[in-house]
Amino acid sequence: MMLRLPLHFWYGEWKNILSNVDIVIVCSARGIEPIVEYIMSKNRNVRIILWYWDPVSRTCSPELFDRKRCEIWSFDPIDCETYDMNYNTTFYFNDIQLPHKNIIYDVCFVGYDKGRRKEIKRVEQMLTNVKCKTNFYIVDDDAAKRNYKGTCPLISYEKTLEYIAESKAILDILQDNQVGLTVRSMEALFFKKKLITTQVSIKTQDFYHPDNIFILDIDNIEDFPSFLGKPYVETPRNIVENYDFANWIRRFDQFNHLN
Repeated sequence: MMLRLPLHFWYGEWKNILSNVDIVIVCSARGIEPIVEYIMSKNRNVRIILWYWDPVSRTCSPELFDRKRCEIWSFDPIDCETYDMNYNTTFYFNDIQLPHKNIIYDVCFVGYDKGRRKEIKRVEQMLTNVKCKTNFYIVDDDAAKRNYKGTCPLISYEKTLEYIAESKAILDILQDNQVGLTVRSMEALFFKKKLITTQVSIKTQDFYHPDNIFILDIDNIEDFPSFLGKPYVETPRNIVENYDFANWIRRFDQFNHLN
């Protein structure tokens, strides 16, 4: 028998404090509209920030939301231009530490398929051809389903950090129509790991250095082993800190004061 309970019945404890908060940041996802409407109904004065941490093509349309009540922000500059969204950088947390592990891989990748499997497999073969050892864990897109029977289930972030700690470099394959920085670029930056990426525009980023970042199909794959062998070039701390969560939050506040 179906329980005909209202949707908000299933929301977490956060629903009980909405009247006491000034700002709510909601991460975009398909079907998120009722949650945003519920927040609006419980606190007419709350500042709502809808944060797109995936390309619009993979989540909900910004047109579904009342911009008079809800600010629309994205990590992706092209989406910001296309959909008239506010821009903020990707972020990470400077207090996350890697476990102590011996290096046993040259390159690792952990993430959902998201239509990238063919490209990831192509890169894996390229790296194998230049005698690099890879550890690629491609999570099936339906891995979160209750009756999932595949071979690559979800793993904890702690396990992901173990794979990163065991590797010299992190592979970053962007989704279709994406130019915003990924969490893998942040992991490489914060953990001082080398990055191999499909993102050509990363050359314009303030943390780019050719000894730290290898751009696929731009840099010669035959040079990748020698790239790995070069020492990591330290990024100035103020640049790294710019992407820390605390400064990411601060930029929302600065925007509010300007407006």
